[in-house]
Amino acid sequence: MDDRLIALAEESWRGVYKDEIPDGYIPGLGRDYPHPKKAHLYKGDLSDPGKPMCKRGWNRDSGQSYSIWRGNFGRDGLCETCLKRAKQGLDGVESEPPVDNELRGA
Repeated sequence: MDDRLIALAEESWRGVYKDEIPDGYIPGLGRDYPHPKKAHLYKGDLSDPGKPMCKRGWNRDSGQSYSIWRGNFGRDGLCETCLKRAKQGLDGVESEPPVDNELRGA
C-alpha cells in the first residue's frame, strides 16, 4: 500500500492521501489503550494542535481536554467528520460543558 494513503473506513474501504488534508490541520491519535481505531484532525500545527474538528477529539476529562500523538493516524485512518469539516475550512469545535452527575441524579 502507498504510504501516503490513509484508510477512512475498514468496512467500506476507501482512502485519502495525506496531502489531501488541508493546510492548517494536523492528525492526532488519542493516547488511550486500547488505541483508538481512527485519528482526528485538529486545527493547528504540531507545536499547537488547536481544537479538534469534532467532539470525539476531546478525549480526556469528560470532554474537556485531549491527549494525542500528534501527526499519527489510526489503524482505520481518519475520522470522516473531521476530514469533511477541514475540507470546508471550518474551525475546531468547542469542548462540551462538564456534566454534573449530581444534577442528573446519577
